[in-house]
Amino acid sequence: MENKYGTKENGIVKTMEAQHPKVLGVCGQGGLWADKRPIAKGKGSNFCKLLPSYLRHYDPITGNIETSVAVKIYKG
Repeated sequence: MENKYGTKENGIVKTMEAQHPKVLGVCGQGGLWADKRPIAKGKGSNFCKLLPSYLRHYDPITGNIETSVAVKIYKG
């Protein structure tokens, strides 16, 4: 996956019924990068890496970051 700013992340894509073909659903986890999880470390995708952290992508009232992002998918 790659966002429009060139940030890339690897993962496995699976298709499912009842989901629009132009939508990518990502499980809510941070990529299992913590040192105290040695069995899981390095497995899974870190979706948060793809979210742009520029100020214009934050809600000016609540301060929350935008949680949806357009990505391209490449076969790896």
